[in-house]
Amino acid sequence: MGIAMNQAMINAMQRIKEMGGVNRDDVGFFNDRWAKNVQDVKYGVELRKEVLKIAMLVDGLSYDRLGIKMSNVTFGMYSDLKVTPGTAWSNTAATGLTDIQNLRQVAQQRYGINLNRATMSTPALRALVAQTEFTTQIKSVYLQNLLGGPTPVAPLQGDPFLKRLGELVIAGVGEPFTIELDDRRYWSQADTGTITDNRFHPISIVLLTSTANDGNANAYDFANCVVTEGIVGNMFPSNVMGPVTTGRGPIGYTTLADQSLNPPGTVTWGVARGFPRKHMNQSSAILNVGTLTETFSTAVPSIL
Repeated sequence: MGIAMNQAMINAMQRIKEMGGVNRDDVGFFNDRWAKNVQDVKYGVELRKEVLKIAMLVDGLSYDRLGIKMSNVTFGMYSDLKVTPGTAWSNTAATGLTDIQNLRQVAQQRYGINLNRATMSTPALRALVAQTEFTTQIKSVYLQNLLGGPTPVAPLQGDPFLKRLGELVIAGVGEPFTIELDDRRYWSQADTGTITDNRFHPISIVLLTSTANDGNANAYDFANCVVTEGIVGNMFPSNVMGPVTTGRGPIGYTTLADQSLNPPGTVTWGVARGFPRKHMNQSSAILNVGTLTETFSTAVPSIL
């Protein structure tokens, strides 16, 4: 991850320093800018690590950044835990509840693991609750439905309500089961400058995991290694703002944008060296529920 500081900003910073600053806040701003750039690029690395961790859980990764290329990487998920339902969830005739229960039963009876959490996007949840099977099954949760009363209607913007209904239908009252909505997003800029809006969790993937494995490094972890840039940066210092930190990432450091200073400029880098590891193949399972669409444009919004 990198952030550039161009000649104009460097010149402005130097002028303020030489003049003693219009006030101390001006000098402090530019000094703090360097530190903030380091924080920003390290945060960008943490976001990328999160993308890799989710890719490990859903068993699919393609990556092409700064010379590192990986295509269709998998992490050993068993084939019977990686299911594509016969009917896409966007079809109201789909049986999403049955799909989830069948996959949970395979995990329980064949591998001895209770997958008691389903992580999905909001579009996936809305597709699930729109299915005929769901509206039929919900009658067993609300007694007034069985007696001919009206089906409860979710309040406006009631995704949390729909989520609770799904949890009740799947597991009933006694067994803890959680539906987790993951609509987190991050911005990514390509080498060409194109900015795209991306999901951490794939929109059409329903991920089943066990809460018992949260924090359990025997199930999966992230191998965070010593960063090579820290080793080389101290062997052959070429950085601008002090020594490069050695050790495990993410680390941040600043270099010249061009060694010949033509044009003058600096680039602040954030880097880590690591990869997610899955030690227990049955620790996650997925349903690929078919094509789902975003409910809004994912293009970069204009600034008015």
